[in-house]
Amino acid sequence: MTTRELLHNKIRESGMTKNPLIDRIGCSEKAMRKYLNGSTTSGPYLTKILEELKITVEEWNACSNVKSEG
Repeated sequence: MTTRELLHNKIRESGMTKNPLIDRIGCSEKAMRKYLNGSTTSGPYLTKILEELKITVEEWNACSNVKSEG
């Protein structure tokens, strides 16, 4: 699974739409779009996104497009 798939699944499960999520996180639509399409896998909003969508760090780090340290 990629971060894109994980985020879309969790958004669907939560019943939340993109705009309220953007408002709650405090990021721009462009920044959110980068997370949602998988081109951004870290950054200043990641912790808040994971919190809002109840995604664990382990789930996120297990995604195939997240580079592992080491």
